[in-house]
Amino acid sequence: MNKCVSYNTRSYFIGIVVMITRQLDEKAIGDNIRMVRKSRRMTLAQLARSMNVNPSYICNIEHGREKANLNLLVEIGSIMGCSVDLFISQEYDFNKEGKSNLPEDDALEKEIIMKVRSSSVEKKRKIKQLIDLLD
Repeated sequence: MNKCVSYNTRSYFIGIVVMITRQLDEKAIGDNIRMVRKSRRMTLAQLARSMNVNPSYICNIEHGREKANLNLLVEIGSIMGCSVDLFISQEYDFNKEGKSNLPEDDALEKEIIMKVRSSSVEKKRKIKQLIDLLD
């Protein structure tokens, strides 16, 4: 087995396993897509145009009214320059006991984590410096 599997390939396979084994939280995935899109300063219309779809379709996905299949998530990730796990990571972010590592009621923490995950390496370094200054 090849040990040189890329990060995106691993994310892709994790996404497949998650999508096959259980129903995903479409609203949470849509929220994550919207958060990443906005962090990229991309409008809904720009994303829709890049995908050659109607903006209302993207809006429905972001609000959980439309299911996003794996191919669609891969396409959105490719356009926004991120991997699928940014959209579905909360679906498999569990510890050994099967409990979520992210408190479900802590929206602020989730938002911060998603913004950090979608940031450039340089931004991550600056964020770490800020945190170090606060300690």
